[in-house]
Amino acid sequence: MAFKTNSWIAWPIQNYKITAFITALFLAFGIWAMYVMPKDEFPAFTIRQGVVIAVMPGATAEEIEEQVARPLERYIFTYKEVNRSKTYSTSQNGMCIVMVEFQDDQNNLTPVWSKMKHGLNNFKSSLPKGVVALVVQDDFGDTSALLVTVESDQRSYRELQGYSDELADRLRRLPSVSKVQQLGEKKEQLTICVDRERLAAYGIGQSALIQALTSQGLTTMSGTLSTPQQNLNIHVAPSINSEQEIAGRIILTTPDGKTVRVRDIASVQREYDLSDGYIESNGKRCVILSLEMLKGNNIVMFGEEVDEILDQFRQDCLPEDVQMRRITDQPEVVGTSVSDFLRDLLISMVIIVAVMIVLFPIRSAMVAALTIPLSTFVSTGIMYAMGIELNIITLACLIVVLGMIVDNSIVVIDGYLEYLAGGMSRMEAAIKSVQQYFWPMLLATVCICAIFFPILLTLKGEAADAIRIFPPTITINLMVSLVVAAVIIPLLNVAIIRKVKEKVPGKRDITDWVQDWYDRTLAWNFRHPWLTIAGSIVLVVATGVLFPLLKMRQFPYADRNQFAVEIYLPEGSGLEETKKITYELTGILEKEEKVTGVTSFIGCSSPRFHMSYAPVIAGKNFAQLIVNTESIEASLELLDKLAPVYSNHWPGAYVRWKQMDYLPVPTYEYRFYGNNIDSIQKAADMLMQEMRTIPELEWVHTDYDRPSPLVEVSLDPVASSQLGISRTSAELQLMLQTGKMQIGSIWEAGSVDGKSRTYEVPLVLKDRATEQMTFSDVDDTYLSTATGASVPLRQVAGVVPRWGHTKIVHRNGERCISVTAEGKRGTFALNIQNRIIDYIGQMPLPRGVRAEVGGETEENNDITPDVMAGLGMAVVLIFFFLLFNFRKFSIAIICIVAISLGMPGAIVGLLIANKILGLTSLFGFITLMGMIMRNEILIFEHANEKMAAGMSAKEAAFDAGKRRMVPIFLTTATTAVGVVPMIIAGSSFWMPVGITIFAGGVGMLLLVTTVLPVVYWKLYETKRKTENGKRKTAREPGAMSGNSENSDYSENSDYSEHSESAVTTPLHRGRARSSEEALNMLLYLVRGELSSSTRGLGLGVGLFFFCCLAMQAQPRTLSLEECLQNAATRNRTLQNAALEIQKAGEQKKEAFTKYFPEISANVMAFHAFDKMVKADGYYPQELAALEQINPQLAALAGQPFSVREMDQAYAVMGTVTQPLFAGGQIVNGNRLAAIGQDVAELQMELQTKDILQKVTENYYQIVKLKLNQATVSAAQAQLRAIYKEVQTYVDAGVTTPNDLLRVRLELQRLSSDSLTLSNAHHVMCLLLAQQIGMAGEEVDVSLHLPTETENPIAYYIEPRQALASRQELAMAQKGVEAGKLKVRMEVGKHLPTVAVGLALSHTGIGGLSEGTKSMMDNTVNNGMVFGTVSVPLTAWWGGAHAIRREKLALRQADNQLQDAREQLIIDIESSWSSLVEAYKQIAIAMTSVEEATENMRMSLDKYRMGTEILSDLLESETLLRESQNRLAQAQADYMTKRADYLRKTR
Repeated sequence: MAFKTNSWIAWPIQNYKITAFITALFLAFGIWAMYVMPKDEFPAFTIRQGVVIAVMPGATAEEIEEQVARPLERYIFTYKEVNRSKTYSTSQNGMCIVMVEFQDDQNNLTPVWSKMKHGLNNFKSSLPKGVVALVVQDDFGDTSALLVTVESDQRSYRELQGYSDELADRLRRLPSVSKVQQLGEKKEQLTICVDRERLAAYGIGQSALIQALTSQGLTTMSGTLSTPQQNLNIHVAPSINSEQEIAGRIILTTPDGKTVRVRDIASVQREYDLSDGYIESNGKRCVILSLEMLKGNNIVMFGEEVDEILDQFRQDCLPEDVQMRRITDQPEVVGTSVSDFLRDLLISMVIIVAVMIVLFPIRSAMVAALTIPLSTFVSTGIMYAMGIELNIITLACLIVVLGMIVDNSIVVIDGYLEYLAGGMSRMEAAIKSVQQYFWPMLLATVCICAIFFPILLTLKGEAADAIRIFPPTITINLMVSLVVAAVIIPLLNVAIIRKVKEKVPGKRDITDWVQDWYDRTLAWNFRHPWLTIAGSIVLVVATGVLFPLLKMRQFPYADRNQFAVEIYLPEGSGLEETKKITYELTGILEKEEKVTGVTSFIGCSSPRFHMSYAPVIAGKNFAQLIVNTESIEASLELLDKLAPVYSNHWPGAYVRWKQMDYLPVPTYEYRFYGNNIDSIQKAADMLMQEMRTIPELEWVHTDYDRPSPLVEVSLDPVASSQLGISRTSAELQLMLQTGKMQIGSIWEAGSVDGKSRTYEVPLVLKDRATEQMTFSDVDDTYLSTATGASVPLRQVAGVVPRWGHTKIVHRNGERCISVTAEGKRGTFALNIQNRIIDYIGQMPLPRGVRAEVGGETEENNDITPDVMAGLGMAVVLIFFFLLFNFRKFSIAIICIVAISLGMPGAIVGLLIANKILGLTSLFGFITLMGMIMRNEILIFEHANEKMAAGMSAKEAAFDAGKRRMVPIFLTTATTAVGVVPMIIAGSSFWMPVGITIFAGGVGMLLLVTTVLPVVYWKLYETKRKTENGKRKTAREPGAMSGNSENSDYSENSDYSEHSESAVTTPLHRGRARSSEEALNMLLYLVRGELSSSTRGLGLGVGLFFFCCLAMQAQPRTLSLEECLQNAATRNRTLQNAALEIQKAGEQKKEAFTKYFPEISANVMAFHAFDKMVKADGYYPQELAALEQINPQLAALAGQPFSVREMDQAYAVMGTVTQPLFAGGQIVNGNRLAAIGQDVAELQMELQTKDILQKVTENYYQIVKLKLNQATVSAAQAQLRAIYKEVQTYVDAGVTTPNDLLRVRLELQRLSSDSLTLSNAHHVMCLLLAQQIGMAGEEVDVSLHLPTETENPIAYYIEPRQALASRQELAMAQKGVEAGKLKVRMEVGKHLPTVAVGLALSHTGIGGLSEGTKSMMDNTVNNGMVFGTVSVPLTAWWGGAHAIRREKLALRQADNQLQDAREQLIIDIESSWSSLVEAYKQIAIAMTSVEEATENMRMSLDKYRMGTEILSDLLESETLLRESQNRLAQAQADYMTKRADYLRKTR
């Protein structure tokens, strides 16, 4: 019983106080982390969608399609990040909406949107001039965490807006709030209703009226009054303050003195315009606040913080008749999930403890049960430290592993009890149990963890986002449970289980009953082995037949105590009709007792408040209700009750009852493409007609709107031009007379809760007769002419009705019509979809039309190959784990096939529970695979040991079943009961996972323990019979000696002798390691501090400089921000750095291929000119003795013979070699390649910073030169004025002409300076253009320098803290890491290499005689499995020196790291000192400018009075110019030094 008392296993027990203290710390940290760690409902999803909207008023759908949609699509499709096949556009009257879908591999859309916005901004100029707006909505995927209503049935919208504004301001102060958006606001407006007849009677045109009203509300510059003491701005107060004043405004004064006022031709009224849609909550007016949480925060705490604000606001501001209500509440959902998890954790502990008490003594049960809180909370702490948040995925992971984390502890406890019963002390038993089982437990745990990861490599898009965190969370929990079992459980065993409870004679426990039942079952199976095997096959096949009966859906429905109702009316329906149906439906819902609130969006839609529920681009024919209920069950009950009754209750309208869903696409969608809309429509109508015969479907419709009538106005080019009526003016006047137009606004003072506020009140102009107009009235509409007179439209245009398309949809740039339908509640789509797809395949499609399946089917077709690839990789991974463990292909293959034994229980369980099979169930099946693999290892490993000990295959298999049944039963039972709370909770998202694990685990337990021992027996029995048969029929002695029975036993004997090492070696030597994945990140280093707007040097110099520039032709002027943006994207050095990153990435991929097997093939063939086998001679005379036996053969005695055989042959051979161990060179080579990629990225970051710093320096150098030029120009102007004065003095004889010459010389010197500065400016601009990638273009910079400089103390960072942002230090650290890996690589070159392989060959021989062919085959197929071990024995002669060389290089890298750290600190300190010095120099220079300016003024005054000579005046002018240049230099130096300091510390 030898064991090491000083081993790592014994240390925690010997130092139990330290162990207990550390465990308590980890436990406390985990409990604290559970409370404070980030929480959210879902993982961080990337909604790869966005909207681009182009507005072109007055254009028809056909014009929008041709002039806007097509060119816009072509441009958007130039971006490789766009998924063209899923991007679609909608062209409708006056507007084009493009729903942009991005590729699944786009996880960070910020740079993509930035690039696309910039490009679309430039592209807009190529669209027609009528496109007044091109809007990009990149926040389409943002999801609201909270929707809060501010509602009242007594307050006006203005008052509600005041309350919501105040509340929004308070909420924005919360650091966890990222965005607060107000919805449903309605501004009070002043409407001027024009009487068209009165307007015509006064001879006033519409344009004249608009001009008169807008001009009186126009605000322009009012001027400034300047005095020596101060500047006074002049402000003209607005003249319109109320509706009375508007009504009294004079529109026209006639020649006879009569005035026409607004009230003479219009009425003015105050109103709220609800014609475009509005929101109500429980029948009350309301304004909604949409709150989004900043990523990385705890959403539960976020909800608590918002609650505090709401409660305080309710107390401080809200009157009793104003209420606030949450209509969507993610914090509550997540908080409930966490509470439910803690409840489920407690339930699981109780259940597992109960099971353990039944199966184990109570003290053993207590020890095992403690594993759950220890592992769970320690894992939670590690998750928090790693930045993993709690959400619906991670919480499910914690519940899934509740039962699994006890398994390792059960193994250790069972071993401890066994050794304790054998007479060992508690310390010895505790240590020995861990020593014996640690490596097998580690192998099984690593296997289970590893099989979850392949799915991450294959899934993409939203599915990958959803489950990305699942495998790491599972791994953390299982590895922590392994550590707990190896470190904490032995200590608890020693402390709690002091002796083995003696079994009472005659008393039988559950395990005894289970063992007896199993022994009888196993004995029957061994008596009927083939029936057992056949029965298991039939059972698996039968459940496979049941598989299509499962309800299959990629994602389940969401569990919410709310649902949505959408009301769709025909296109062109008015808001009144929509409102009528909405009010009726709201009344029906409010009568239901289980409904707690109804929020109505009439003519509009809600923001995205659920991840997969995208907002609708609504019109007046649409309404949406958000219905809150008492519970999840109440929501389902109401949907089942109301949906069948009211879906088609209102004629012409469809009411869609929407349960919250995780599936982002419609269930049934079928698309038709083509160029001719009529042909596409015909195909769509055929399919709709067929689908409407399917009773399970409802609301079968298309996205194609039937052509609707429109009024076509065709201007007479002659008549309209004579009267000065253009198309634009006609459109404007018709719009006013048939619609409304805002012509201005006034600002009114008001108060909310005693606080004064100012409100904008729009002024809206509309025609009073608009609502009563018909088609016949359009002819009589008056248009204003150029002279101001009005003429009927019929005089200048023809008005005819025509039919036109209202909506044209493109998908992937093609015209498309989609047929969609809703399935009735409780129906699932698979069979219906197959029926529809079959019908589409038989449809006689019109020429040029093609069909495509979309919706859930398309989504499944996209994701199924990825899922199957992930499962396939998991199976391959399991195969290699098993192959490494058993070292036999036959057992590994049997184990892989046996994975199917988990399917019957899982499929039957899902069928009985009536639950769906979806993407979440996938993890249940993967967990089953891990459980089956663990149990296979237990059974086959024991059987191998017994065979090695001398048992027959049958005896070994039977004993393995008997001895391993109880451990398998215990671990399976705890795993199965651990997910019982998940089943009890009834979550639609995770209940299928629990059922899969529970039912599949039970079925797997029954099948694996009863079938696998029989399969093992028959496998080895068949193998040995085959080997014995081959030995008997071998023609060549010793041909099959390598497969003798003795050799087989010898192999097993060797395995038995080293059984422990055989299990531990694969993990100990690192045969099974997971490859590391590096994340590629592109760093944009253009900081906001380097792009802020600044002021000019001085008002006088700046104005003079701009006046000079205005007289010249200007090159392209760039701001600093534009220069930096161009440099970041167009600089060739940075482009090369990006290419280096790509090269490093390719090198990393190349290194990863070393993991793959090497495959080679050889082909050889020849054709000889003559037979290659020749023999001539005589048959021996001895054949004559065979006369009585074979007369024919005897007749050949003494006869001659001639042999001519084989003149051609060929051979084909292929080999596959898989490296298993290469001394760590492959693993370390991959890590070294990853470091190389990291270094390339760091190098690019560093080069980017350097380039941007150089650009900044050159930018401010140019600014300084321009200021110097301005100074010189100002000095020249000053000297020219002096020259005129001196000329006057010379003419008067006051001074001599010598002074004139001196002024001329000074002017010439300034001209020379100006020429030098201009040349320097040109050269610097050329250099800047080259740096920012605009070489060959004329560029200049804007003149921006601050007049007031901020104290640099605001930017100060402690040097050692700033080191974290320095790429130089990170590169030095990477150098040390690379040095360590190079040492390992060099050591690995001198270690043994191990590989396995497979070789197959096919050989053919030609030119054989018929006799030879009858005796042998002319083609031979062969194959072999081989293994190689290569030991470089002599490589160590020089290898030791090479290793020492790399270690010395590592020491050099470490020294370079320390040196870099010290030098960087000095560099940062030096940069700070330079910045402070530059800041102080500005103050000195400004003082010098002030004094020099005053000195110049005094000198000029003295010169004019004759008390100072000209040379002194010129000297004063020179001093002023020099001081101004020094100030410009100081400010440019400061900006440069600031940028340099920020570069080095950020």
